[in-house]
Amino acid sequence: MKESERVLTRGTILSSIIAGLATGILAFTAPLPAAAAVWQAPVTISQASDTGCSVPAVASAPDGRVCVVYRRKWPDWRLMFRERSPAGVWGPVEAISVPWSDGATVAYHPDGSIWVIYAMTPPGGKTDLYLARRVNGVWTTTQLTSTPDREEGYAMMRMMPDGRVHLIYAADTEIRYLHWNGSSWSTPVSLGTCERAYYHRPAIAVDSAGRVHTTWQEAKRILYRRLEGSTWTSTQVIATTTGFFSYGRIATSGSNHVVVVTFDQVTDNDYHIKHLSSSNAGQTWTPISTLVSAGHIPWLAQADDGTVHLVHQERPSQRAVIYRQWSELGWTNPETAASSADGIWKGWPALAVGPGSALHLVYDQNETIAYVAGSRETTPLPPVTNLKAETGDRAVRLSWTAPTDIRFYSAVVVFKYGSPPANPSDGTKLTEITAAPGSQSAVIHDGLTNNTTVHYSVFSRGIDNSYSAPASTQATPHRVGCTEPRMLPDGAWTLLRGKVVSGVFPSDGCVYVQDEDRAGGLRLAGTFPALAVGNRVDISGTMETRQVSLTPSERQLRLQTITVTGSGPAPVPLHMRTSQVGGGAFPPYLPGVRDGQGVNSMGLLVRVSGRVTAVLGQYFYLDDGEAVPDVPGRVGVMVRWPSGTPPVTVGQMVTASGVVTGSIPTGWTTNRRLLFMRSTDDLRTVAGP
Repeated sequence: MKESERVLTRGTILSSIIAGLATGILAFTAPLPAAAAVWQAPVTISQASDTGCSVPAVASAPDGRVCVVYRRKWPDWRLMFRERSPAGVWGPVEAISVPWSDGATVAYHPDGSIWVIYAMTPPGGKTDLYLARRVNGVWTTTQLTSTPDREEGYAMMRMMPDGRVHLIYAADTEIRYLHWNGSSWSTPVSLGTCERAYYHRPAIAVDSAGRVHTTWQEAKRILYRRLEGSTWTSTQVIATTTGFFSYGRIATSGSNHVVVVTFDQVTDNDYHIKHLSSSNAGQTWTPISTLVSAGHIPWLAQADDGTVHLVHQERPSQRAVIYRQWSELGWTNPETAASSADGIWKGWPALAVGPGSALHLVYDQNETIAYVAGSRETTPLPPVTNLKAETGDRAVRLSWTAPTDIRFYSAVVVFKYGSPPANPSDGTKLTEITAAPGSQSAVIHDGLTNNTTVHYSVFSRGIDNSYSAPASTQATPHRVGCTEPRMLPDGAWTLLRGKVVSGVFPSDGCVYVQDEDRAGGLRLAGTFPALAVGNRVDISGTMETRQVSLTPSERQLRLQTITVTGSGPAPVPLHMRTSQVGGGAFPPYLPGVRDGQGVNSMGLLVRVSGRVTAVLGQYFYLDDGEAVPDVPGRVGVMVRWPSGTPPVTVGQMVTASGVVTGSIPTGWTTNRRLLFMRSTDDLRTVAGP
C-alpha cells in the first residue's frame, strides 16, 4: 500500500505528495466509489386500464409521502395521479386533467397541498400551461399561461420552502421564466431561444443562497442564465458540440456548486451523457466531458444535504435504469437501480430524494409506470485508524489509515491549541487529502513553535459530504539532536534543523551530519544535492538500520527532504582515545562496537592519535597503546584513506581525523572501530618510526 504525504507550513503546501493516489483536494480523473444505494423490486403503479403510459414525474414530501404524475395515451391523453403514504401504501389512481394533457412537473407545497403544472391542448385550441392543485383530496385547475401565438409547454418547477415557485418553460422556441411570490404570478421573462423544445426543453435549479440557475439548449450549444436577486445575468454559452444536445438538466449543491448533464449524440450510434460543473455559482464552468458512454434521457434530483442524484436509461439495451450520485467531490460509480434481467424496455426515468435516506425512482416500463424505492447508506462513516503523531524540530508528522468503507473520499486534518478539535470547523484546517479507501496517508505540519503542544483531529469525509467522528492525537515539537533519532525504531520519522555537514562520501552513497556542539552525528542515505563540509542543513526522513553482512551496523536517516540553509566553519573533530571510538550499544536500536563503552559516537567526526600498526591496501591501523581488538593479528582503530594507498608506514606516529562508521568483519556480530577519512588534510604525521 502506498502512502500519500504532504508537507505544509501553517497550512501552505511546500512539497507535492511524494507517493500515493491523491493529486489534489478536488482534482480527480476517475469516478468515486459506489454510493451504496439499496434498491427494492419495481412495483407497477399505473392501472391496467391505462395504456401508453409514459413520462412520469415524481415528488416527495417532508412527511414521507410520495406522489407520481404520468401521462396515459389511451383511451385519451390525460394526466393521472397516484400517492404513496408514509407507511408505503399506494392510494387509488386519480385523473387530474382533461384530455390532451402532457408534460407534468409536480411538487409538494409547504402547506401539504400538491401542485402539478402541465401543458394542455383543448379541442381546436392551442397548447398552454395549467396549474392543478390538490387540497384535502380535491383538485382545482387554473390556466397559467395564454399567449395567442405561442404553443407553451415543457415546464419545470422548483418549489421553495416558503411556498414560492420558480418556473421555466418553452413558448414554442422561446424560453420563459415565471415566479410565484406566494400570492400572484410574475410577468413572464424571456430568457432566450431554443431550436426544438421537445429536445431542448429547459431546466431550472435553485441554490441554497437563493440564486436561480437555468439552462436550455440549441442543437450544438448549451446556454445558461442566472437570477441574482432581481437581476438576470447575460446568456452564457457554457458548452458546444459537433453532435446534437438534448434533454439537459441542472442541479445545485450548496451555494456555489452547479452541475449540468445532457445527452449528446455525436453520431447515429452514439449515446453519450456528458457533464460540466461550476464551483463559483455559475460564473465559470469546467469543460464538458463524457460521463456515460452509453446512456439516454438523464434526470437530476437535488437533495437538501448537498448531494445530486442522476438516473438515466442504459444504452444500447434500453432495458435498465442506472443511478449515480454527485457532490462537489465528483461522481460515484454507476449502479443499477432497475435491472434489465426482466428484459422489459425502460425509459423516461425520474427521481425524487426524500427525507433521510429515501430515494424514489419512477420510469416508463413498456408503457406502464414502475416505481422503485431506494435508500442511501446512512451508517456513520468510520473514522481513520492508526493515527500517529511524530515530532521533529518545529514540525509534526501525522499519519493514518483511511477506513475501508467505499463511501470514504478524503481525510480532513484540523488542528487547535488547548483541546482536540471536536468537528471540522472547530479549529484551523491544515489540509484535506483525497485517497482511496483503506490507503495510508501522511502530512507534515511545519513552522510550529517548539515545546508548544498542538492538538489534532482527522475526520473521514464521505462522498455525500458527511464527516466521521474525530480521530485525535497531540504532539509537542522540540529541538532534535543527532542522537535522538538513532534511538527510534525503523520507519520512524523526524526532522532536524541546523545540522552541519561533517563528511561527504559519494562512492559510499552517504553523507554525515552532526550537531554544532558535537553531541552526536548521523548518517544520511538517499539522494543529495551538491553538498560540502561546513554546509548547514535542515533534514527530514525516516530512520532505518544499515546492515553489513546481514547484521545491524549503523542507524541512518533515509532522506525525504534536505535544505541547505547556509555555510559556516567546518566542524572540528572531537579528540578521543581509541577505546572511546564508537562507544557502547544502546539496545534495542543503536549498535555500538566490540567491547565499546560510554557514549555512542557512531556517525561523529573524531580525531585519534597513535602509532601505525599495519597498512593494508587503502586502510591502516592506529593504536594509542590501548590495543583495542580487531580481527586476529591486528590491534587499533581501522582508518580508511580517501583513495589509494595511505602515505604512512608501520611505526609512524600520526593523528587521523574521520567519521566513525559501521563495519562488521566476517564472523563478528558487532562493529569494529572504523574511521572514514574525508581528505588528505585529515592526516597529520607526528613522528617517524
